[in-house]
Amino acid sequence: MVTHGLVCRSLAARHLLLPDGSIVPERWENTSLTIVDWPAPCRVHLLNCIAHLDDLERPRLADSGVA
Repeated sequence: MVTHGLVCRSLAARHLLLPDGSIVPERWENTSLTIVDWPAPCRVHLLNCIAHLDDLERPRLADSGVA
């Protein structure tokens, strides 16, 4: 499912089983991944993860068109 962070936060707070020691993040990162078992019990295996963005090249300010 692809959705907004507010929906992810609501689902995590009300319906998902988080790993021990995990808390529901106040803010979901852009393009983050959360992996959940489906159907119930809905156990979370990955929560609000942005590790997949680490390998992306980020444009330098001079290349971004910003003056």
